Amino acid sequence: MKVYKDGKTRTIHPIDAQGWIADGWSTQTPVVDQDQPNPQTTKDKPDRLTELKAMSWQELQSLAEKYSLEKPEGVPWKVFAEEIAKHEQTLPVQTQAG
Repeated sequence: MKVYKDGKTRTIHPIDAQGWIADGWSTQTPVVDQDQPNPQTTKDKPDRLTELKAMSWQELQSLAEKYSLEKPEGVPWKVFAEEIAKHEQTLPVQTQAG
């Protein structure tokens, strides 16, 4: 299930919903004002970089393979996450399903 707060969306297991709701998250899809940029289509590099750095090395490796990026030997995955974020900035904006 999805929860929403401050323009952010998280997918969580329904059993954890009470804790997220207690922390101020909502299960209601936010209404986006026409005059405001849609958070789904606005690229926000710092937030995405934070998200990437929070991923496991396996998830980062999967993204690197998806984008045909090769991590230099000796470079930590958390550092290479910056390269993945830079690459994602060059991609066309897509709506994510799920």
